[in-house]
This record gives sequence, C-alpha cells and structure tokens, in this order.
Amino acid sequence: MDIGWSSLKRSVLNCSETLFSLANALDVVLKQIADNDESFLDSVLYIQGSRYVGICNNWAEILCDCFEQGKNDCCYHVKHNDKGSKVEWEFIVTPLQVSELFYEKVTENADSIILTSATLAENKTYDRIKKSLGFGHLENRVQCIGPLKQIFDYKNNCVLAVPTDSPGYRKEDEFTTFMADAICKVALLLGGKTLVLFTSLRRRDEVCKKVEADLSKAGIRILSGSSRGMVEQFKEGSAVLFGSRGFSEGIDIKGPALSCVIIDKLSFPYQHEPVRKARYNLAENGFRDIYLSEVILTLRQQFGRLIRHESDKGFVVVMDQLNVGKGYCANIIANLPEAEYIQDTLDGLIKHMLNQYILWGMLDF
Repeated sequence: MDIGWSSLKRSVLNCSETLFSLANALDVVLKQIADNDESFLDSVLYIQGSRYVGICNNWAEILCDCFEQGKNDCCYHVKHNDKGSKVEWEFIVTPLQVSELFYEKVTENADSIILTSATLAENKTYDRIKKSLGFGHLENRVQCIGPLKQIFDYKNNCVLAVPTDSPGYRKEDEFTTFMADAICKVALLLGGKTLVLFTSLRRRDEVCKKVEADLSKAGIRILSGSSRGMVEQFKEGSAVLFGSRGFSEGIDIKGPALSCVIIDKLSFPYQHEPVRKARYNLAENGFRDIYLSEVILTLRQQFGRLIRHESDKGFVVVMDQLNVGKGYCANIIANLPEAEYIQDTLDGLIKHMLNQYILWGMLDF
C-alpha cells in the first residue's frame, strides 16, 4: 500500500532540487567575489561557503539516490521512527553484496585473519559465507577447515520431535490452544525444565494465559518476557521459560534444569523488509539462498540451547512447519545436529518422551 509514498518522494526530490540550486547559487556568488578580490580565497567566509556548497550537493545527491535508485547493487529505502512528539526519517542506502567492501576494508591488507563459527556451516561447508565475504579475491591464501566433529552425542542424547496433529500456525486460535496443551503436558511431565521459543509475542502472551492456571496448581512457575535475568530464575528449577527471538542464542543452561526446548514454528524472515527483499530478487534462488538460509541458521541456534554439556539430554519439539512431507524440510533437518527424529501425534510424542526420559534416568516412575 502507498502510504503517502508518492507525496514523500515528490517532496524529497523537490528538496534535492532546491539544495542543488542553493549550492549552485552560493558557488556562483563565491566565484564572483573571488574574481574581484583574490584575497577572498583565503578568507574564512570563502572556506565556510565552499564547505556549505559541498554539503548541499552531497545531501542533494543522497536524497535523489534514495528515490531514483541509480545503483543496482544497493537497496535504497526510507525508515520512519516515531518518537512521541518527535518524528525522524532515515534515508538508507545498503549494499546488497559486501564481498568487494569486505575485501577492500578488511582482508586485502591484513597479515592474517582467523574466522570461527559454531553455526555458519551449511551442508557441511562454508562455501556460502566464503562467497559472501569475497574470499575468492584471496585465491590460494585461504585455508578453510571444514566443520569440526560434534563433541556432543546428539544421536543418543537428543530427540527432534514434530507433532503430526498440529493444526498449523495459520489457524491461530486452534494453534494457540494446541501449543498450550503441549506445553502443559511436557511441563507437568518434567516438573518445568522447559524453554519455549516463540516467533510471535502475541502468541507467547496468549499461550501464557492459557497455561497459567494448570501450571500454577502444579507449583510450576511461568517466566515470560525479554529480561535475561529470568534465565537465572529458571535455573532454580520448577519453571517454564517463555522467550522470543532474543532467547534463541546467547543463553547457557547446563544440566537437567533445561530438559526440553519447544519451538512454535520455523522462524521465516519477514519477506517485505526492504534489504532482504532486494537480496531475494537479486539471488539466483531467493527462497533457498536468502529465506531458507536464515531459517536454518536460526533453528540451529534454537536447537543449540538444549545440549550445553556432554551429560545433557532432552527433546527439541518444533510445533509447526518441520514436517518431512514439505520439500525444504529435509534440507533443514540435514543441517541440524544428528539427533533422533520422530513424528507422531502429540499424545504419541508425550508417551515417547516419558519412556525416553525414564531410559535416560531423568524421571522416576
């Protein structure tokens, strides 16, 4: 929808034209004075005036670029920030590919660089990140060591589970109820010890309300919000931690305090974000190279919240969108740690969990 975009474009381009005219007029005046008096070239007024000419021209070009989009390798967009009584507009120019810039600014003159990552490998290679950072310019000077062997025994200590009877997140009311039912069953089985990650704050809050009464009766605390301080409270036990995207990385909970991670759905990026959309259009296969790549990276980070120590064990449950029947899911699963993968109804998964946690010695029945 065009929310005043045409009017804004017209106003900005008019402003750009006015700045060009102002710069030109000021430049003409400065030159006329200098022609009559050469000493004027050394004056403070001439120096300041010349600086203003440059500033006006620069701003005129920037404003023009934001709407005319003369460079195909950049994304030009406007960001609106409403800060109460103050409204700010940002005109942003973002390069769509940074390989040349990264080579020029970072790697070209560096004696040596060491890059490490726990999650950037894709299909067991670093080809994508090498290409995006322009390592091809370094020719034979790049030494790339493939992903190291996993130090944790995911195959025996972790299960990736997907319920087959999930109504799907698009049926919002049904999905919220299904999520609440699943969380209650898992939390009551484990006595808390569950991290739930949401892609929607509204869904998180609604699910919290639905599970509050049942979990409170069982003496299980609900921790919900964005404060990292809640992690320390969670470690004290008998709690379910409801988090959003910020809890997908950077939190470290070792031991049985965290025994299950529940993820509401795959975290597909917002498709209409200007830079992402431009990169999507530029890519050979936008869905695979832009969207799916981000989904895999995020899910790997979320998955990584569970196993933080050799003795850790547990389940990662993805409530929607990771059914093997979907074409892209096999690729996603192949890029996750090699855990056991199961699909079943929610009740079937709960039975499997019960048996597996008993086998691991984490439940006494």
